[in-house]
Amino acid sequence: MHAWSAHEASSLVTSKARGVLVAGGAVVFALFVNAFTPVNFDLGWMLAFGRDTVAHGALARTNALSFTEPRHPVALYEWGACLAAYLLHARWGAAGVIALKWSLLVVAMLGVAACVRRVTASALVQFVTLFGVASVSWISFELVRAQLATYALLPLVVLAALRGDRRSLWSCVPIFALWTNLHGGFLAGLAVLAALCGALWLERRVAPEQAPGAPGALELAGVVVASLAACALNPEGPRIVTDTFRCATDPTNAFNLEWLPLLRTGTPHATFELVGGVLVAASAVLAFALLPWRRVRLWALVAIAVATSLSANRHLRIAPILLAPAVALAFERARARAGAALARLESLVPVVAAAVALPCAALFAANFAAETRFVETDLPTPAAALAVIRMNGLFGRTWNAFNFGGMLLWAVPESPVSCDGRHVMAYSPRMVTACVLMSSMTDDPMPMLEHFKAELLLLEPQSPALARAEASGKFRRIYCDRAACLLSSKPEHWKPLRLPPERFGAAALFDEPLPPAL
Repeated sequence: MHAWSAHEASSLVTSKARGVLVAGGAVVFALFVNAFTPVNFDLGWMLAFGRDTVAHGALARTNALSFTEPRHPVALYEWGACLAAYLLHARWGAAGVIALKWSLLVVAMLGVAACVRRVTASALVQFVTLFGVASVSWISFELVRAQLATYALLPLVVLAALRGDRRSLWSCVPIFALWTNLHGGFLAGLAVLAALCGALWLERRVAPEQAPGAPGALELAGVVVASLAACALNPEGPRIVTDTFRCATDPTNAFNLEWLPLLRTGTPHATFELVGGVLVAASAVLAFALLPWRRVRLWALVAIAVATSLSANRHLRIAPILLAPAVALAFERARARAGAALARLESLVPVVAAAVALPCAALFAANFAAETRFVETDLPTPAAALAVIRMNGLFGRTWNAFNFGGMLLWAVPESPVSCDGRHVMAYSPRMVTACVLMSSMTDDPMPMLEHFKAELLLLEPQSPALARAEASGKFRRIYCDRAACLLSSKPEHWKPLRLPPERFGAAALFDEPLPPAL
Protein backbone atom coordinates (compact mmCIF):
# COMPACT_ATOMS: atom_id res chain seq x y z
CA MET A 1 0.00 0.00 0.00
CA HIS A 2 2.84 2.34 0.89
CA ALA A 3 4.67 1.61 -2.39
CA TRP A 4 1.53 2.28 -4.43
CA SER A 5 1.01 5.66 -2.73
CA ALA A 6 4.61 6.65 -3.38
CA HIS A 7 4.27 5.71 -7.04
CA GLU A 8 1.01 7.66 -7.27
CA ALA A 9 2.63 10.70 -5.65
CA SER A 10 5.57 10.49 -8.06
CA SER A 11 3.21 10.31 -11.04
CA LEU A 12 1.28 13.29 -9.71
CA VAL A 13 4.44 15.38 -9.36
CA THR A 14 5.50 14.40 -12.85
CA SER A 15 2.09 15.33 -14.22
CA LYS A 16 2.16 18.71 -12.49
CA ALA A 17 5.71 19.37 -13.67
CA ARG A 18 4.71 18.60 -17.25
CA GLY A 19 1.69 20.87 -16.90
CA VAL A 20 3.85 23.72 -15.60
CA LEU A 21 6.31 23.31 -18.46
CA VAL A 22 3.54 23.21 -21.06
CA ALA A 23 1.80 26.27 -19.55
CA GLY A 24 5.09 28.15 -19.40
CA GLY A 25 5.87 27.24 -23.01
CA ALA A 26 2.41 28.39 -24.12
CA VAL A 27 2.88 31.73 -22.33
CA VAL A 28 6.24 32.27 -24.04
CA PHE A 29 4.73 31.34 -27.40
CA ALA A 30 1.82 33.74 -26.84
CA LEU A 31 4.25 36.56 -26.03
CA PHE A 32 6.13 35.77 -29.22
CA VAL A 33 2.90 35.84 -31.25
CA ASN A 34 2.01 39.22 -29.70
CA ALA A 35 5.52 40.67 -29.63
CA PHE A 36 4.78 43.62 -31.90
CA THR A 37 2.02 46.14 -31.17
CA PRO A 38 0.39 48.24 -33.91
CA VAL A 39 -0.84 51.75 -33.21
CA ASN A 40 -4.60 52.09 -32.84
CA PHE A 41 -6.99 55.04 -32.82
CA ASP A 42 -8.54 54.28 -29.42
CA LEU A 43 -5.22 54.51 -27.59
CA GLY A 44 -5.37 58.27 -28.16
CA TRP A 45 -8.56 58.88 -26.21
CA MET A 46 -7.53 56.40 -23.52
CA LEU A 47 -4.33 58.32 -22.84
CA ALA A 48 -6.10 61.67 -23.16
CA PHE A 49 -8.73 60.67 -20.59
CA GLY A 50 -6.01 59.49 -18.21
CA ARG A 51 -4.09 62.73 -18.72
CA ASP A 52 -7.23 64.76 -18.04
CA THR A 53 -7.92 62.75 -14.86
CA VAL A 54 -4.41 63.36 -13.52
CA ALA A 55 -4.51 67.06 -14.46
CA HIS A 56 -7.81 67.67 -12.64
CA GLY A 57 -7.36 65.14 -9.84
CA ALA A 58 -10.82 63.71 -10.51
CA LEU A 59 -12.79 61.83 -13.14
CA ALA A 60 -14.50 63.95 -15.77
CA ARG A 61 -18.26 64.12 -15.27
CA THR A 62 -19.03 65.94 -18.50
CA ASN A 63 -17.51 65.82 -21.97
CA ALA A 64 -15.32 68.93 -21.75
CA LEU A 65 -12.92 67.43 -24.33
CA SER A 66 -15.54 68.05 -27.05
CA PHE A 67 -16.98 71.33 -28.34
CA THR A 68 -20.16 69.76 -29.74
CA GLU A 69 -21.57 68.35 -26.49
CA PRO A 70 -19.38 69.69 -23.67
CA ARG A 71 -22.14 69.22 -21.08
CA HIS A 72 -23.01 65.65 -22.06
CA PRO A 73 -22.46 63.22 -19.13
CA VAL A 74 -19.47 60.91 -19.42
CA ALA A 75 -19.95 57.28 -18.40
CA LEU A 76 -16.44 55.99 -18.95
CA TYR A 77 -16.46 52.58 -17.29
CA GLU A 78 -12.93 52.11 -18.65
CA TRP A 79 -11.50 54.87 -16.43
CA GLY A 80 -9.19 52.51 -14.51
CA ALA A 81 -7.65 51.10 -17.68
CA CYS A 82 -7.24 54.60 -19.11
CA LEU A 83 -5.58 55.89 -15.96
CA ALA A 84 -3.23 52.91 -15.71
CA ALA A 85 -2.28 53.21 -19.38
CA TYR A 86 -1.58 56.94 -19.04
CA LEU A 87 0.52 56.59 -15.88
CA LEU A 88 2.61 53.84 -17.46
CA HIS A 89 2.95 55.81 -20.68
CA ALA A 90 3.88 58.98 -18.83
CA ARG A 91 6.73 57.11 -17.14
CA TRP A 92 7.99 54.79 -19.89
CA GLY A 93 6.26 55.80 -23.11
CA ALA A 94 5.25 53.03 -25.48
CA ALA A 95 7.20 50.46 -23.46
CA GLY A 96 4.93 51.06 -20.46
CA VAL A 97 1.61 50.37 -22.17
CA ILE A 98 3.05 47.51 -24.23
CA ALA A 99 4.30 45.91 -21.01
CA LEU A 100 0.75 46.30 -19.65
CA LYS A 101 -0.54 44.41 -22.69
CA TRP A 102 1.97 41.62 -22.17
CA SER A 103 1.16 41.39 -18.45
CA LEU A 104 -2.56 40.97 -19.12
CA LEU A 105 -1.74 38.40 -21.80
CA VAL A 106 0.27 36.36 -19.28
CA VAL A 107 -2.62 36.49 -16.77
CA ALA A 108 -5.06 35.36 -19.47
CA MET A 109 -2.90 32.47 -20.66
CA LEU A 110 -2.24 31.24 -17.12
CA GLY A 111 -5.97 31.43 -16.42
CA VAL A 112 -6.78 29.40 -19.54
CA ALA A 113 -4.03 26.91 -18.60
CA ALA A 114 -5.60 26.44 -15.16
CA CYS A 115 -9.02 25.91 -16.77
CA VAL A 116 -7.62 23.27 -19.12
CA ARG A 117 -5.81 21.62 -16.23
CA ARG A 118 -9.18 21.24 -14.43
CA VAL A 119 -10.50 18.91 -17.14
CA THR A 120 -7.39 16.95 -18.16
CA ALA A 121 -4.08 15.88 -16.66
CA SER A 122 -2.71 14.89 -20.07
CA ALA A 123 0.31 16.99 -21.02
CA LEU A 124 -0.34 16.15 -24.67
CA VAL A 125 -3.88 17.50 -24.54
CA GLN A 126 -2.76 20.56 -22.61
CA PHE A 127 -0.05 21.22 -25.19
CA VAL A 128 -2.41 20.99 -28.17
CA THR A 129 -5.09 23.13 -26.52
CA LEU A 130 -2.89 25.82 -24.99
CA PHE A 131 -0.63 26.26 -27.98
CA GLY A 132 -3.76 26.44 -30.11
CA VAL A 133 -5.14 29.23 -27.91
CA ALA A 134 -1.75 30.98 -27.96
CA SER A 135 -1.69 30.79 -31.76
CA VAL A 136 -4.93 32.79 -32.06
CA SER A 137 -4.24 35.09 -29.08
CA TRP A 138 -3.38 37.93 -31.48
CA ILE A 139 -7.08 38.42 -32.23
CA SER A 140 -7.48 39.58 -28.62
CA PHE A 141 -4.09 41.04 -27.70
CA GLU A 142 -2.86 42.67 -30.89
CA LEU A 143 -3.71 46.22 -29.76
CA VAL A 144 -3.49 48.10 -26.47
CA ARG A 145 -7.15 48.55 -25.54
CA ALA A 146 -9.22 48.42 -22.37
CA GLN A 147 -10.74 45.13 -23.60
CA LEU A 148 -7.51 43.40 -22.56
CA ALA A 149 -8.74 43.53 -18.97
CA THR A 150 -11.79 41.48 -19.94
CA TYR A 151 -9.65 38.87 -21.71
CA ALA A 152 -7.47 38.59 -18.58
CA LEU A 153 -10.27 38.38 -15.99
CA LEU A 154 -12.79 36.20 -17.85
CA PRO A 155 -10.62 33.03 -17.55
CA LEU A 156 -10.54 33.54 -13.77
CA VAL A 157 -14.36 33.52 -13.63
CA VAL A 158 -14.49 30.42 -15.83
CA LEU A 159 -11.89 28.74 -13.60
CA ALA A 160 -13.90 29.53 -10.46
CA ALA A 161 -17.00 27.94 -11.98
CA LEU A 162 -15.07 24.87 -13.18
CA ARG A 163 -13.71 24.34 -9.68
CA GLY A 164 -17.23 24.77 -8.39
CA ASP A 165 -16.39 24.94 -4.69
CA ARG A 166 -17.59 27.62 -2.32
CA ARG A 167 -14.26 29.41 -1.92
CA SER A 168 -13.59 29.63 -5.66
CA LEU A 169 -17.06 30.90 -6.50
CA TRP A 170 -17.00 33.64 -3.87
CA SER A 171 -13.64 34.80 -5.23
CA CYS A 172 -15.62 36.14 -8.19
CA VAL A 173 -16.94 39.00 -6.04
CA PRO A 174 -13.61 40.88 -5.75
CA ILE A 175 -12.88 40.06 -9.40
CA PHE A 176 -16.00 41.96 -10.46
CA ALA A 177 -15.25 44.80 -8.06
CA LEU A 178 -12.01 45.28 -10.01
CA TRP A 179 -13.41 44.47 -13.45
CA THR A 180 -16.15 47.09 -13.40
CA ASN A 181 -13.47 49.81 -13.17
CA LEU A 182 -11.51 48.54 -16.17
CA HIS A 183 -13.86 47.62 -19.01
CA GLY A 184 -17.54 47.24 -19.82
CA GLY A 185 -16.96 43.55 -20.51
CA PHE A 186 -17.85 42.98 -16.87
CA LEU A 187 -21.46 42.69 -18.09
CA ALA A 188 -20.49 39.75 -20.29
CA GLY A 189 -18.59 38.30 -17.34
CA LEU A 190 -21.70 38.51 -15.17
CA ALA A 191 -23.74 36.74 -17.83
CA VAL A 192 -21.11 33.98 -18.08
CA LEU A 193 -21.00 33.62 -14.29
CA ALA A 194 -24.80 33.40 -14.05
CA ALA A 195 -24.95 30.80 -16.84
CA LEU A 196 -22.18 28.70 -15.28
CA CYS A 197 -23.75 28.86 -11.82
CA GLY A 198 -27.01 27.65 -13.34
CA ALA A 199 -25.14 24.89 -15.17
CA LEU A 200 -23.36 23.93 -11.95
CA TRP A 201 -26.67 23.63 -10.14
CA LEU A 202 -28.02 21.40 -12.93
CA GLU A 203 -24.83 19.34 -13.04
CA ARG A 204 -25.04 18.84 -9.30
CA ARG A 205 -28.47 17.28 -9.82
CA VAL A 206 -27.79 15.10 -12.86
CA ALA A 207 -24.14 14.21 -12.17
CA PRO A 208 -23.27 14.92 -8.52
CA GLU A 209 -19.92 13.14 -8.91
CA GLN A 210 -18.88 15.90 -11.33
CA ALA A 211 -19.62 18.67 -8.83
CA PRO A 212 -18.44 17.55 -5.39
CA GLY A 213 -18.76 20.25 -2.76
CA ALA A 214 -20.80 22.55 -4.99
CA PRO A 215 -23.00 25.03 -3.07
CA GLY A 216 -26.76 24.84 -3.20
CA ALA A 217 -29.06 26.89 -5.40
CA LEU A 218 -29.47 29.77 -2.92
CA GLU A 219 -25.75 30.20 -2.43
CA LEU A 220 -25.10 30.03 -6.17
CA ALA A 221 -27.67 32.76 -6.67
CA GLY A 222 -26.01 34.68 -3.84
CA VAL A 223 -22.65 34.56 -5.64
CA VAL A 224 -24.21 36.10 -8.76
CA VAL A 225 -26.09 38.76 -6.79
CA ALA A 226 -23.02 39.63 -4.71
CA SER A 227 -20.90 39.91 -7.87
CA LEU A 228 -23.49 42.23 -9.38
CA ALA A 229 -23.49 44.31 -6.18
CA ALA A 230 -19.67 44.46 -6.30
CA CYS A 231 -19.96 46.20 -9.66
CA ALA A 232 -21.25 49.24 -7.77
CA LEU A 233 -17.81 49.66 -6.16
CA ASN A 234 -16.65 52.33 -8.58
CA PRO A 235 -16.71 56.14 -8.73
CA GLU A 236 -20.08 56.10 -10.52
CA GLY A 237 -21.76 53.66 -8.14
CA PRO A 238 -24.68 51.47 -9.35
CA ARG A 239 -25.27 53.78 -12.31
CA ILE A 240 -22.28 52.27 -14.10
CA VAL A 241 -24.17 49.00 -14.68
CA THR A 242 -27.14 50.66 -16.36
CA ASP A 243 -24.92 53.05 -18.32
CA THR A 244 -22.75 50.20 -19.57
CA PHE A 245 -25.81 48.23 -20.67
CA ARG A 246 -27.20 51.31 -22.43
CA CYS A 247 -23.93 51.87 -24.30
CA ALA A 248 -23.63 48.20 -25.28
CA THR A 249 -27.15 48.06 -26.69
CA ASP A 250 -27.22 51.46 -28.40
CA PRO A 251 -28.29 51.20 -32.07
CA THR A 252 -25.42 53.44 -33.19
CA ASN A 253 -23.06 50.56 -32.50
CA ALA A 254 -24.03 49.50 -36.01
CA PHE A 255 -21.51 52.09 -37.24
CA ASN A 256 -18.75 50.02 -35.64
CA LEU A 257 -17.84 46.96 -37.72
CA GLU A 258 -16.87 45.07 -34.56
CA TRP A 259 -20.44 45.22 -33.28
CA LEU A 260 -22.06 43.79 -36.40
CA PRO A 261 -22.95 40.08 -36.69
CA LEU A 262 -20.35 37.54 -37.71
CA LEU A 263 -19.64 36.51 -41.31
CA ARG A 264 -20.41 39.70 -43.14
CA THR A 265 -18.98 39.94 -46.65
CA GLY A 266 -17.12 42.75 -48.35
CA THR A 267 -15.65 44.24 -45.16
CA PRO A 268 -12.00 44.62 -44.10
CA HIS A 269 -12.56 41.93 -41.46
CA ALA A 270 -14.19 39.35 -43.76
CA THR A 271 -11.21 36.97 -43.87
CA PHE A 272 -10.65 37.17 -40.14
CA GLU A 273 -14.33 36.51 -39.49
CA LEU A 274 -14.39 33.57 -41.88
CA VAL A 275 -11.38 31.92 -40.24
CA GLY A 276 -12.69 32.69 -36.76
CA GLY A 277 -16.15 31.38 -37.60
CA VAL A 278 -14.70 28.15 -39.01
CA LEU A 279 -12.62 27.61 -35.87
CA VAL A 280 -15.59 28.21 -33.58
CA ALA A 281 -17.75 25.87 -35.67
CA ALA A 282 -15.05 23.17 -35.68
CA SER A 283 -14.69 23.45 -31.91
CA ALA A 284 -18.45 23.13 -31.47
CA VAL A 285 -18.59 20.07 -33.73
CA LEU A 286 -15.73 18.49 -31.79
CA ALA A 287 -17.58 19.13 -28.54
CA PHE A 288 -20.81 17.65 -29.87
CA ALA A 289 -18.96 14.55 -31.05
CA LEU A 290 -16.93 13.83 -27.93
CA LEU A 291 -18.14 15.85 -24.95
CA PRO A 292 -20.06 13.86 -22.28
CA TRP A 293 -23.58 15.17 -21.97
CA ARG A 294 -23.32 15.22 -18.18
CA ARG A 295 -20.62 17.91 -18.22
CA VAL A 296 -23.19 20.67 -18.17
CA ARG A 297 -20.78 23.51 -17.39
CA LEU A 298 -18.69 22.71 -20.46
CA TRP A 299 -21.79 22.56 -22.63
CA ALA A 300 -22.75 25.99 -21.28
CA LEU A 301 -19.35 27.37 -22.30
CA VAL A 302 -19.73 25.95 -25.82
CA ALA A 303 -23.23 27.41 -26.16
CA ILE A 304 -22.10 30.85 -24.93
CA ALA A 305 -19.09 30.86 -27.27
CA VAL A 306 -21.17 29.98 -30.33
CA ALA A 307 -24.01 32.40 -29.50
CA THR A 308 -21.76 35.37 -28.72
CA SER A 309 -19.53 34.77 -31.73
CA LEU A 310 -22.54 34.87 -34.04
CA SER A 311 -23.81 38.06 -32.44
CA ALA A 312 -20.77 40.28 -33.11
CA ASN A 313 -17.32 40.23 -34.61
CA ARG A 314 -15.65 41.42 -31.40
CA HIS A 315 -17.01 38.44 -29.46
CA LEU A 316 -14.81 36.10 -31.49
CA ARG A 317 -12.04 37.34 -29.22
CA ILE A 318 -13.46 35.63 -26.15
CA ALA A 319 -14.35 32.39 -27.93
CA PRO A 320 -10.93 30.72 -27.37
CA ILE A 321 -11.19 31.39 -23.63
CA LEU A 322 -14.67 29.89 -23.41
CA LEU A 323 -14.01 26.93 -25.69
CA ALA A 324 -10.61 25.84 -24.35
CA PRO A 325 -11.85 23.62 -21.47
CA ALA A 326 -14.52 21.89 -23.59
CA VAL A 327 -12.12 21.34 -26.48
CA ALA A 328 -9.50 20.00 -24.07
CA LEU A 329 -11.89 17.41 -22.64
CA ALA A 330 -12.95 16.40 -26.15
CA PHE A 331 -9.28 15.92 -27.07
CA GLU A 332 -8.77 13.95 -23.85
CA ARG A 333 -11.53 11.51 -24.76
CA ALA A 334 -10.12 11.17 -28.28
CA ARG A 335 -6.66 10.49 -26.81
CA ALA A 336 -8.09 7.86 -24.47
CA ARG A 337 -9.73 6.08 -27.39
CA ALA A 338 -6.40 6.03 -29.23
CA GLY A 339 -4.93 3.90 -26.44
CA ALA A 340 -1.23 3.43 -25.80
CA ALA A 341 -0.14 4.91 -29.13
CA LEU A 342 -0.64 8.49 -27.97
CA ALA A 343 0.05 7.75 -24.31
CA ARG A 344 3.71 7.18 -25.19
CA LEU A 345 3.96 10.77 -26.39
CA GLU A 346 3.20 12.21 -22.96
CA SER A 347 6.83 12.11 -21.83
CA LEU A 348 7.93 13.89 -25.02
CA VAL A 349 5.54 16.81 -24.64
CA PRO A 350 7.77 18.95 -22.35
CA VAL A 351 10.64 18.49 -24.80
CA VAL A 352 8.47 19.59 -27.73
CA ALA A 353 7.12 22.54 -25.73
CA ALA A 354 10.65 23.61 -24.88
CA ALA A 355 11.76 23.14 -28.49
CA VAL A 356 9.05 25.60 -29.54
CA ALA A 357 9.31 28.02 -26.63
CA LEU A 358 13.11 28.46 -26.42
CA PRO A 359 13.59 29.80 -29.99
CA CYS A 360 10.54 32.02 -29.47
CA ALA A 361 12.04 33.36 -26.25
CA ALA A 362 15.38 33.98 -27.98
CA LEU A 363 13.74 35.86 -30.85
CA PHE A 364 11.58 37.83 -28.43
CA ALA A 365 14.67 38.89 -26.46
CA ALA A 366 16.69 39.68 -29.58
CA ASN A 367 14.05 42.08 -30.88
CA PHE A 368 13.05 43.53 -27.52
CA ALA A 369 14.01 47.11 -28.36
CA ALA A 370 11.81 47.12 -31.47
CA GLU A 371 9.00 45.31 -29.65
CA THR A 372 8.72 48.08 -27.06
CA ARG A 373 7.92 50.62 -29.79
CA PHE A 374 4.66 50.87 -31.68
CA VAL A 375 4.41 49.49 -35.20
CA GLU A 376 2.84 51.43 -38.07
CA THR A 377 -0.13 49.82 -39.81
CA ASP A 378 -1.41 50.00 -43.37
CA LEU A 379 -4.48 51.88 -42.18
CA PRO A 380 -4.39 55.59 -43.11
CA THR A 381 -4.03 57.78 -40.02
CA PRO A 382 -4.14 61.55 -39.57
CA ALA A 383 -0.70 61.55 -37.92
CA ALA A 384 0.96 63.87 -40.45
CA ALA A 385 -2.01 66.26 -40.39
CA LEU A 386 -1.87 66.35 -36.59
CA ALA A 387 1.84 67.08 -36.78
CA VAL A 388 1.09 70.00 -39.14
CA ILE A 389 -1.47 71.34 -36.64
CA ARG A 390 1.01 71.21 -33.76
CA MET A 391 4.02 72.50 -35.68
CA ASN A 392 2.10 75.54 -36.92
CA GLY A 393 -0.17 76.23 -33.94
CA LEU A 394 -3.35 75.65 -35.96
CA PHE A 395 -5.61 75.25 -32.97
CA GLY A 396 -9.37 75.59 -32.81
CA ARG A 397 -12.65 73.72 -32.61
CA THR A 398 -12.03 70.81 -34.99
CA TRP A 399 -14.79 68.87 -36.70
CA ASN A 400 -13.06 65.56 -37.31
CA ALA A 401 -13.73 62.22 -38.93
CA PHE A 402 -14.99 59.90 -36.22
CA ASN A 403 -11.92 57.63 -36.22
CA PHE A 404 -9.55 60.62 -36.05
CA GLY A 405 -10.97 61.90 -32.76
CA GLY A 406 -8.92 59.72 -30.43
CA MET A 407 -5.56 60.68 -31.92
CA LEU A 408 -6.61 64.33 -32.10
CA LEU A 409 -7.48 64.34 -28.38
CA TRP A 410 -4.04 63.00 -27.52
CA ALA A 411 -1.82 64.87 -29.95
CA VAL A 412 -3.59 68.25 -29.96
CA PRO A 413 -5.23 68.77 -26.55
CA GLU A 414 -5.57 72.49 -27.36
CA SER A 415 -8.25 71.68 -29.97
CA PRO A 416 -11.58 70.29 -28.74
CA VAL A 417 -13.03 67.59 -30.99
CA SER A 418 -16.45 67.01 -32.51
CA CYS A 419 -16.54 63.29 -31.62
CA ASP A 420 -14.19 60.43 -30.83
CA GLY A 421 -14.00 56.69 -30.14
CA ARG A 422 -15.57 56.95 -26.71
CA HIS A 423 -18.80 56.80 -28.73
CA VAL A 424 -22.00 56.85 -26.66
CA MET A 425 -19.97 56.79 -23.46
CA ALA A 426 -19.49 60.54 -23.99
CA TYR A 427 -21.88 61.59 -26.79
CA SER A 428 -25.54 61.32 -27.63
CA PRO A 429 -26.50 58.82 -30.36
CA ARG A 430 -27.59 61.80 -32.46
CA MET A 431 -24.13 63.34 -32.23
CA VAL A 432 -22.36 60.07 -33.01
CA THR A 433 -24.55 59.63 -36.08
CA ALA A 434 -23.90 63.17 -37.27
CA CYS A 435 -20.14 62.83 -36.84
CA VAL A 436 -19.93 59.45 -38.57
CA LEU A 437 -22.09 60.59 -41.50
CA MET A 438 -20.21 63.86 -42.01
CA SER A 439 -17.42 62.06 -43.91
CA SER A 440 -19.90 60.79 -46.50
CA MET A 441 -22.26 63.77 -46.48
CA THR A 442 -23.25 64.89 -49.98
CA ASP A 443 -25.54 67.66 -48.72
CA ASP A 444 -24.22 71.06 -47.67
CA PRO A 445 -22.30 70.54 -44.38
CA MET A 446 -22.14 74.25 -43.59
CA PRO A 447 -25.37 74.51 -41.53
CA MET A 448 -24.03 71.91 -39.10
CA LEU A 449 -20.51 73.35 -39.04
CA GLU A 450 -21.87 76.85 -38.41
CA HIS A 451 -24.29 75.60 -35.77
CA PHE A 452 -21.43 74.15 -33.72
CA LYS A 453 -19.04 77.02 -34.63
CA ALA A 454 -16.41 74.63 -36.02
CA GLU A 455 -13.15 76.38 -36.96
CA LEU A 456 -11.23 73.50 -38.55
CA LEU A 457 -12.30 70.49 -40.57
CA LEU A 458 -10.24 67.26 -40.49
CA LEU A 459 -11.71 64.57 -42.77
CA GLU A 460 -10.65 61.84 -45.17
CA PRO A 461 -9.54 63.16 -48.61
CA GLN A 462 -12.39 61.37 -50.38
CA SER A 463 -15.07 63.04 -48.25
CA PRO A 464 -17.49 65.08 -50.41
CA ALA A 465 -18.03 67.38 -47.43
CA LEU A 466 -14.54 68.82 -47.95
CA ALA A 467 -15.29 70.22 -51.39
CA ARG A 468 -18.63 71.62 -50.28
CA ALA A 469 -17.11 73.33 -47.24
CA GLU A 470 -14.33 74.76 -49.41
CA ALA A 471 -16.83 75.95 -52.02
CA SER A 472 -18.65 77.93 -49.35
CA GLY A 473 -15.67 80.31 -49.18
CA LYS A 474 -15.60 80.08 -45.39
CA PHE A 475 -13.07 77.23 -45.22
CA ARG A 476 -9.76 76.98 -47.04
CA ARG A 477 -7.79 73.78 -47.62
CA ILE A 478 -4.40 74.22 -45.97
CA TYR A 479 -3.04 70.66 -45.89
CA CYS A 480 -3.89 67.32 -47.48
CA ASP A 481 -2.30 63.88 -47.78
CA ARG A 482 -3.54 60.39 -48.63
CA ALA A 483 -5.05 59.94 -45.15
CA ALA A 484 -6.45 63.30 -44.08
CA CYS A 485 -7.21 66.81 -45.27
CA LEU A 486 -7.26 69.90 -43.05
CA LEU A 487 -9.42 72.94 -43.76
CA SER A 488 -9.52 76.11 -41.66
CA SER A 489 -11.92 79.05 -41.40
CA LYS A 490 -9.32 81.21 -39.60
CA PRO A 491 -7.42 83.56 -41.97
CA GLU A 492 -4.34 83.46 -39.73
CA HIS A 493 -4.00 79.78 -40.69
CA TRP A 494 -3.89 80.57 -44.42
CA LYS A 495 -0.14 80.83 -44.69
CA PRO A 496 2.84 78.70 -45.79
CA LEU A 497 3.16 75.82 -43.37
CA ARG A 498 6.00 73.90 -41.81
CA LEU A 499 5.66 70.22 -42.68
CA PRO A 500 6.65 67.12 -40.70
CA PRO A 501 9.36 64.71 -41.82
CA GLU A 502 8.47 62.54 -44.79
CA ARG A 503 6.46 59.45 -43.84
CA PHE A 504 5.67 60.80 -40.39
CA GLY A 505 3.59 58.04 -38.76
CA ALA A 506 1.21 57.60 -35.87
CA ALA A 507 3.81 55.71 -33.84
CA ALA A 508 5.74 58.97 -33.46
CA LEU A 509 2.75 60.39 -31.55
CA PHE A 510 2.78 57.57 -28.99
CA ASP A 511 6.28 56.15 -28.63
CA GLU A 512 7.45 58.83 -26.19
CA PRO A 513 5.72 59.84 -22.93
CA LEU A 514 4.43 62.99 -24.64
CA PRO A 515 3.86 63.69 -28.35
CA PRO A 516 7.02 65.15 -29.94
CA ALA A 517 7.39 68.93 -29.83
CA LEU A 518 7.82 69.33 -33.58
